[in-house]
Amino acid sequence: MPLSLRLELAVTLRSQSSPWGKIILDESTRRLFLARRAAGVSVYNIDSLKPLAEISDAKGALAVAIAAGIGGQAGRGFTANGDAGEKSLTVFDLASLKTVAKVALDFVPANLVYDAGSQRLAVMAESSGPATSIFLVDPLKLDVVKKLEVATPAPGGMTVDGRGRLFVTLPDKDSVAIYNLVSGEALGIWPTAPCRQPGLVAFERLSFRLVMTCDGTPGIATTIDVMSGKVAASVRTGNQPGQIAVDSRDGLLYFASGAEATLTVVRARGTDRYEVLEQISTRTLAQEIAVDSRTGRVFMVAADVVRSVPPQSGGPATTRIVANSFAILVYRRMPIEP
Repeated sequence: MPLSLRLELAVTLRSQSSPWGKIILDESTRRLFLARRAAGVSVYNIDSLKPLAEISDAKGALAVAIAAGIGGQAGRGFTANGDAGEKSLTVFDLASLKTVAKVALDFVPANLVYDAGSQRLAVMAESSGPATSIFLVDPLKLDVVKKLEVATPAPGGMTVDGRGRLFVTLPDKDSVAIYNLVSGEALGIWPTAPCRQPGLVAFERLSFRLVMTCDGTPGIATTIDVMSGKVAASVRTGNQPGQIAVDSRDGLLYFASGAEATLTVVRARGTDRYEVLEQISTRTLAQEIAVDSRTGRVFMVAADVVRSVPPQSGGPATTRIVANSFAILVYRRMPIEP
């Protein structure tokens, strides 16, 4: 019987009228981490869908990274606190969810990712010039070991391959830059054509492919073979895709568009062949996404918005998030009735 993605549950959280950051799912501990900017980080059990904890000292959190198996049996988590006037990293224990350290920074962290192969944390600074700094951090000593200068004022996104390489998309150069996370060496730049203005990027570990959105090529995403650096295929998506989630077990790619309120599901059909399974309606602003490969559940976050047009002012419309409307959306692939 064919399957279709359907909304299983929506969990509403108390919240102020403010946006949120990224979400990340840790399958080993069965937890979903939500970076909620001024509200810090909320942690949910993805099986019971019940709240577990709030990470203390994580005000301003924009992103979360998970480093399993370091600094203790369970590992550590890290938050990039770059909102609400914060310039810091919060370090917490994955078992207890208790904060173990807070590191003050002399830059505003905008994003971070952890690479298990090199045991390096890559922290991207908020860009303020023609280049963007990325700091490579020892996750145990919490020391900066290298500083990378990426030649773009606004990277589209970054990801790692779990084997010591960092990939950063360069929208203004239609390319992706590659770095060694141990030495900090620049390994090269790969063109992404026909993908123009490559944006968000994810790594698909079974096929060794980068998957990236193309902001300058509406409706198209691109995959790159990370062994050769060559563009491998083009993938149909929504016209304004936001985040990407990868389900390597089932060979599925998810492209979330908060602007269009859609979620596009793409399936790999052999090497570098893809087909769109379906595109469903979600909610406005639902573009952060994570997938649990074990259960097939897909998690997104959204909120209600109110748009106001200034009367006879000629100014742009404004958007306001409704307080206490922030919600976790849980989708699952379910049988379609004949």
